[in-house]
Amino acid sequence: MNNELIWVLSLLAITILLFISGKLRMDVIALCVIVAFVLSGTLTLQEATLGFSDPNVILIAALFVIGEGLVRTGVALNMGEWLVRVAGSSETKMLVFLMLTVAGLGAFMSSTGVVAIFIPVVLSVSARMGSSPARLMMPLSFAGLISGMMTLVATPPNLVVNSELLREGLTGFRFFDVTPVGMVALILGIGYMLVARKWLADPGQKGTGRALSFRKTAVDSLEVAPAKSQAPHAIFCMALMVAMMLTNAIPNPIAAIIACLLMGKFRCIDMESAYRAIQWPGLILIIGMMPFALALQKTGGVTLIVEGLMDLAGGKSPHVMLLCLFILCATVGLFISNTATAVLMAPIGIAAAQQMGLSPYPFTLIIAVAASAAFMTPVSSPVNMLVMGPGGYRFSDFVKIGVPFTLMIMVVSVLLVPVLFPF
Repeated sequence: MNNELIWVLSLLAITILLFISGKLRMDVIALCVIVAFVLSGTLTLQEATLGFSDPNVILIAALFVIGEGLVRTGVALNMGEWLVRVAGSSETKMLVFLMLTVAGLGAFMSSTGVVAIFIPVVLSVSARMGSSPARLMMPLSFAGLISGMMTLVATPPNLVVNSELLREGLTGFRFFDVTPVGMVALILGIGYMLVARKWLADPGQKGTGRALSFRKTAVDSLEVAPAKSQAPHAIFCMALMVAMMLTNAIPNPIAAIIACLLMGKFRCIDMESAYRAIQWPGLILIIGMMPFALALQKTGGVTLIVEGLMDLAGGKSPHVMLLCLFILCATVGLFISNTATAVLMAPIGIAAAQQMGLSPYPFTLIIAVAASAAFMTPVSSPVNMLVMGPGGYRFSDFVKIGVPFTLMIMVVSVLLVPVLFPF
């Protein structure tokens, strides 16, 4: 192990510790990483700042704008109102339709945004049914996370993994390549949550602590969409973007930018709202973590990790390597965001496939799935953090419910991914 690699691994450890401590903003830490790499001479300025020109960063920013357009035109809110009408007073029907709706919407817009929209809906429904919000809030967050497995653009980790494939000169994933895994995960998630909700709160419990304070303002949170008359145009813009991505006629970032421009043309969203919709801290986090992948490659870190994986699983079935990658990815994801996890793990998955002389696609897809499977702790994803207060959850609730479901997703994905993308 050379001195440069020791420095990179030390910087990675310090970064993770800072993420865990919460004493500094994650985007500030990410910017400090860029500065540290340049000043130490590990990377050139051009190498350390490549993330600012990465096409997928542009795509993610555009998707935030499109999601905001769907909110401002009332498309997302109308889905919530439809959900209330269909489910009526049945908690079971509400859970099933809630997870289906959120996973469907989250396939095309920010899962964080979708969950934020449905929190007041769930709170008001819980109040009407006289049940605890805890019984529906975690199904809401799980559906938001599962939506990341539905399409290529559903979550940043998918785009990060796809970007690494393109950087290696390989063909990227298509729009619906991840969908079969997401569909199985959704069916499994609905069945699991129908049982697991009983472990969250008693049917007659009306909520305690923070859940009660959130319920009080539920109706007030359902604001009238300012551009409601433009809803058909917003749906058209999103459908056009999906169609362009499916045909591969133009690059995905350009398709998303065209959809954004059309939303502006049709007054679905104004420029000020568009800029506010972009989650700049999240983008900076992605940009700042990207140099780690390059630094680990340059200093031999990726090779070292892959050699460790090869010693552990290289002589065994490729399924064992998939299992090891999932466990490693899920473990790293306990401490840092799922997006940062994907940035670090994607080059390792590709290198492991090359070492074994196998296709990189099942290895990279398993990393994308594992990064989305952030069910085990509230800090693993912003989606979990959003529902923690309204649901009145404790840290242990996520561990109790999330760990068994993560193990289920691991088994299913390790078996299903090689069927979709043979070794």
